[in-house]
Amino acid sequence: MPPSPFSPRARLYHMSAFFTVYQWWWNRHFDSGEPVLSYAHPGSGIKVLPDKEWFDRDFQETNQDCNLSSPFLDQLRQLQLSIPINATRNAIEPENSIATISLGDQNSYFVSACKSKDSYYLINCEDAEECMDCTDSIKITESYHCLVSNRLHRCKYIRDSHDLINCSFMFDCRNCEFCFGASNKRNKKYLWWNEQLSKDEWEKRVAEVDLGDRQVLDQMVVKFDQMINDAVWPENFNEQSENCTGEYLLKCVNCYRAWYSDGAKNCRYVVWDNFTSENNALSISPSSSHSYGNPAIFKSSKCKFCFFGINCQECEYCIDCYDCQDCFGCVGLRRKKYHIFNKEYSEDEYWQKVDQLKCTMLDRGEYGRSLPMKFAYTPFVHSAWHQIFENDNEIKKRINAIDFDASLDGAYGDWEGKEMISIEQLPKRIDEADNSWTGKAIVDPVLKRPFSIHSGELAFLKKKRLPLRRGHFVSWVERLRNSLNKYEQEQRECDQCSKSTTVSKNTTFPNRKIYCRECYLKYLETQT
Repeated sequence: MPPSPFSPRARLYHMSAFFTVYQWWWNRHFDSGEPVLSYAHPGSGIKVLPDKEWFDRDFQETNQDCNLSSPFLDQLRQLQLSIPINATRNAIEPENSIATISLGDQNSYFVSACKSKDSYYLINCEDAEECMDCTDSIKITESYHCLVSNRLHRCKYIRDSHDLINCSFMFDCRNCEFCFGASNKRNKKYLWWNEQLSKDEWEKRVAEVDLGDRQVLDQMVVKFDQMINDAVWPENFNEQSENCTGEYLLKCVNCYRAWYSDGAKNCRYVVWDNFTSENNALSISPSSSHSYGNPAIFKSSKCKFCFFGINCQECEYCIDCYDCQDCFGCVGLRRKKYHIFNKEYSEDEYWQKVDQLKCTMLDRGEYGRSLPMKFAYTPFVHSAWHQIFENDNEIKKRINAIDFDASLDGAYGDWEGKEMISIEQLPKRIDEADNSWTGKAIVDPVLKRPFSIHSGELAFLKKKRLPLRRGHFVSWVERLRNSLNKYEQEQRECDQCSKSTTVSKNTTFPNRKIYCRECYLKYLETQT
């Protein structure tokens, strides 16, 4: 690769801005123009097809000759706009669900990258059943508003905790049950805001708190946030990782500046490199190896600058390709080899033309550049960038991030003629909410975007005694994820021993108390 004028951080900024994490828009069917729900905003210029229709088509017929006298990326953009994408990218067809990147959802509503059942508004959750507003969690049942937490049952408002039963408002806790408000605890029962109670006293206090009342719940959430801010945070949440720097790393080896990765080896400047990821750099490449500069590829090897490639090998500058090998500048291909701009060549012709093309691109300064932001599918403000990085207007300008009015082109759906109500009109107590509130158009005062309450959502909230949501579900989930520790790191002194340590920034809790690993473990031993 030729040297880049951008720092590794700026290049990861650029790639994360391509990634649509949790979003739904009404786009248009490529052929009929009928509305189709998708993660791709119609304002991006991208058209869509339902997944089954997309896989039934062969887009090799849409191809073009390579013109060495014209900029390569302009030609690739022209090809991209002429081919639809599959609207929801479901790996396993969901049953009776609204889902994207589904791993096998059943009876779930607006879930993404999940394997769930009877759940609502989840992202990146596996083996979730009867859950709502949860993200980045595994093996959770009957739980609400959980972040980076595993093996939960009947829990509410849980963060960075594991193995909990019948718990609420918990931060950094393990193996606890029947607790209400606790931080940094292990193997506990009947805690009340970190105070040890008897079983009878604990049950009495819990019975006096009605979380189905919006005012009561809001007070508890404020208290929870204050407890999190006052709790002791470890220098990072890495576990079983060797010779690594970064945050949220599990069973990783020899990874440098990695973020939210599981099982990655020998990777540098990567995000979401999971499972078999190995020898990747400056890439978002889950289950991939030897990859560089990819905004999003999966289960691929030796790919460069590809956007949404799956099971591909040695492809460059390809978009939305599946099971392809040795392709350059292709869009929407499946099971193809030796293609340039979707046109097939013999093996000898292919390598000759790729050499010519790369030399021309190098002379122009094109080769080695990431795809420009105009290739992205969603407005910058709704990309993964906000959940991974701190706001930096200077770098945002350098990568030429593109934003546009998200309400354009019918992306919010057809609400014309429907009665609009404000958030303030919603009942403040769940007991006052009945099915007459479902299906109404409610306007989010921040997003200026309408949404409605689903009948299953209402039933879930009544069962869990929780009040109606006061905002669009997309905003709700994004806000939860935005409180993650960021990719950016800084030097901080341990608040116990003053040792200098490297920690991730957190825009929600910028002044949290941080202990180095040694002091943190010693502190946990005192929490008897």
